[in-house]
Amino acid sequence: MFLRTSVTRLLGLTALLVLTFSPDTGYCQKNTNPMQASVEVSAQPGASALAVTEGEKVSVAKVTAEEEFIANYIHGKLQLGTRSVHRVLTDDDSGHKGGGYGSGTYLGTIYGLDEEQRYAPSKVFINYYFNKYFGVGLDYDSIKVRTLAIDGYTHAEKTDGDAILSGPTLSVFARIPNSTAFTPYFGLGIGFFSGSFDEDPAWATTINDGGVRTRVMDVEDTNAVVMTSGLTWAFTANWLVDLSVQYIQADADATFYGYNDGVLNTGLPGHFPMDNVAFRLGIVYSF
Repeated sequence: MFLRTSVTRLLGLTALLVLTFSPDTGYCQKNTNPMQASVEVSAQPGASALAVTEGEKVSVAKVTAEEEFIANYIHGKLQLGTRSVHRVLTDDDSGHKGGGYGSGTYLGTIYGLDEEQRYAPSKVFINYYFNKYFGVGLDYDSIKVRTLAIDGYTHAEKTDGDAILSGPTLSVFARIPNSTAFTPYFGLGIGFFSGSFDEDPAWATTINDGGVRTRVMDVEDTNAVVMTSGLTWAFTANWLVDLSVQYIQADADATFYGYNDGVLNTGLPGHFPMDNVAFRLGIVYSF
């Protein structure tokens, strides 16, 4: 009797222990709080989803700000282009061919100027329109002319070299928008030109019985009035053809210096009238 009772109690205690530590009962020590475990597991995907959402919001905000900036300050306002130019000097002859210094020539025996044409589309420019009517433009320009003179000994025509004005021009523009693809515009500005002279080697240095004769021409910097009239044709949404006529009023003072064996013995002032009308063809990209 005692043995049966002991066995029964032992079996009951074993069953209780099995139920207590069984993983399927929910009473196991490792799963004392099934709800908490579920919350901990489910919290991780939720946090990741929230982080992605915030990141997307920041990204969208940046894209929106960039698009707004482009729409407000770039689109239809900023233009970048380049041009080819043909120039015609308005005063290329002093009227004193064969004359010397003091006879009305430009300088010394230089009586005429011959514009040098360079048709490569290398005249880069940038325009910015504040609205559909008014804007500003920045160009880089270069004017090069060959000097013409008469040799005092052979009486043949010669050149002393090339006078050059180069530098930026800054203009303000007014355009007339309309329902067509053609937009006329007008501009007024100022050119800030640096002067230089490319001496002809045969003129720059000669050797005679008196020694070595060296000649130098100094062309001064100058500012010039710039007036423009043009027409653009928008053949696509972003590309334009630009046709324009520009007048540049530029007069460059110059001084001739002569040296005998390195010693200065001559200094003659003069000027080169480089006023010109430029016929220009350009291609423009409008952002």
